[in-house]
Amino acid sequence: KHMRDQGSLSNTYHHFSMVNLAAVSMAGIAPSSPQACFLSGRDISATSAHLRSSSRREAVCQSKQQLKRMYTLVSSGLTRSLAPAQQHRTTMFSAHRYSLSSTPAAVAAAAAANVTPAIELRNAQPEDLQDILAINEAAVPAVNSLSPHDMRRLFDQAASFRVAALPDGEVVGFMNCVAPGTAYDSINYRWFSERYESFLYIDRIALHPKAQRQGLGQRLYAEAKAAAAEAGGPLVCEVNIRPRNDMSLAFHDRLGFRSVGQQETEGGKKTVTMLVYEPQYPL
Repeated sequence: KHMRDQGSLSNTYHHFSMVNLAAVSMAGIAPSSPQACFLSGRDISATSAHLRSSSRREAVCQSKQQLKRMYTLVSSGLTRSLAPAQQHRTTMFSAHRYSLSSTPAAVAAAAAANVTPAIELRNAQPEDLQDILAINEAAVPAVNSLSPHDMRRLFDQAASFRVAALPDGEVVGFMNCVAPGTAYDSINYRWFSERYESFLYIDRIALHPKAQRQGLGQRLYAEAKAAAAEAGGPLVCEVNIRPRNDMSLAFHDRLGFRSVGQQETEGGKKTVTMLVYEPQYPL
């Protein structure tokens, strides 16, 4: 109710900030303690009532500077208390320091979030293949298993082979696409080859768990769409409908893919829908 304009948002933000900061103080908890993130609803309600009976002007004057200090101390305190492998999760504090994520529940959720540093998309290199193979094998059965030889052959046949890499060079995802006219042995690839002169076929996409749910799949698909448009054909792929992969079907539907046929694979064990994305050119 208080977020209909920027002024109301700012007022609401400062009110929650005062309540949270004062609740930490009244509960006798050091701001740098992890317990500061887990105050009960009773603590917050009591503090809110206390603030309403106090001088609003004094509380408002103190809230901004104290809030900045509180988040800095809580962030550093949590970082020291977590194991090294979990410390990167506390980066949510600095990323949302000035957002409305100032309730204890929101702060706790931020600390638990799996936040990955900026991810770069680049062309795959031969030295990446070992990491790519490991990601592929971890994704089985969503993708089929490959030998190192098979992965190298995919790399050599790909019209586009993009990887997602962290700043330190670690590969955390990949997508490879195949153009017409290759000897790629895939029944689904052959289906499109028999019906389209020009296309870009998505063979597979796989992401490391640490890179999932961060929009990386949409970024890779956006690049593939652009590459297909440049080549003058649609972007194509298939998705299982028996057994049914509702998540993938919904994802492709959001991205504008449409079904142009079906076929059975693996000796009738599976049925796939053949999907096509055709770029819309302005008139």
